Amino acid sequence: MPSSKYLQSIDQYVANNRDQYEEMLGDLVEVPSVSMDPERKEDIHRGAELVVHYLEGFGAEAQIYPTSGNPVVVGRFKVPGAKRTLSVYNHIDV
Repeated sequence: MPSSKYLQSIDQYVANNRDQYEEMLGDLVEVPSVSMDPERKEDIHRGAELVVHYLEGFGAEAQIYPTSGNPVVVGRFKVPGAKRTLSVYNHIDV
């Protein structure tokens, strides 16, 4: 179980950064990236570009990969000496 000092630091981080994350989320949901609507192809790509921008802003390497359908964003945080990989899948669609 995490120590209370660790949990306090997480709570502090959340309190200090909540406004920024809420603004980012607001910007994301403003992009009408409806993946089932072929008329939204440009919006879907714009949403992918925004995600790349966010990931790079947090220090990740990120790239958009085109597919036969909608693009896929892949981001990587390089950690020297890391022995594990964590993959997160997030379908961003409004």
